Amino acid sequence: MRDQIIGEIRRLAQKSGGQPPGARLFEKETGIRQGAWRGVYWARWGDAVTEAGLTPNVALERHDDAFLLGKIADLCREMGKVPTAMEYRIYNRSHPEFPNHKAIYRNFQSSENMFRRLAEWTAANDAYADVAAMLANKISKPVSEKKSSVDGFVYLIQWGANYKIGRGDQLEKRVKQVRTGLPDSGSLVHAIRTDDPPGIEAYWHRRFADKGDVAAFRRRKFQ
Repeated sequence: MRDQIIGEIRRLAQKSGGQPPGARLFEKETGIRQGAWRGVYWARWGDAVTEAGLTPNVALERHDDAFLLGKIADLCREMGKVPTAMEYRIYNRSHPEFPNHKAIYRNFQSSENMFRRLAEWTAANDAYADVAAMLANKISKPVSEKKSSVDGFVYLIQWGANYKIGRGDQLEKRVKQVRTGLPDSGSLVHAIRTDDPPGIEAYWHRRFADKGDVAAFRRRKFQ
């Protein structure tokens, strides 16, 4: 059984590009339960992996944040950018000593939280100012810092069987201007408040190009 387990570890590692399997994955892939090796041949799974001639995956705990953040910052510097989850996986295959990407995301719970913690860590370490700059566009601004004022409106005007979608920052004034240029008297159907008038106007132009969904437009108060 001992030789069988060693052989299976090597087989699975070769299958995953050199990365040894964890104890749970090993059991799932082979059907060999922990009771068959733990306390029988090895005290820890890492000992079995080492005997197979491989480097055990780094075990990560919540209190190892500083270690993790340092590793991630070094990788950012090596790549010249903040890696994606897939890039972590690819890198880990050729660098088994690097923390497993699943363990990284499990430790920080979310990409947003990881980026925020890494930004705080690099800001406190002057030697990583270059990595801190890479994170500038990865961190969402706190709600208190986001723009709270509304820039304008996207409106829908009807005259006869026709509709016109437009935008402006002073709704009443803009509607009067548009109505004077129409062949028939027009009326304002609805206006949507928005902090992105050009983008929202373009969105509704696309919607009305396929189908004039007036009811959907009227349901929106802010967009």
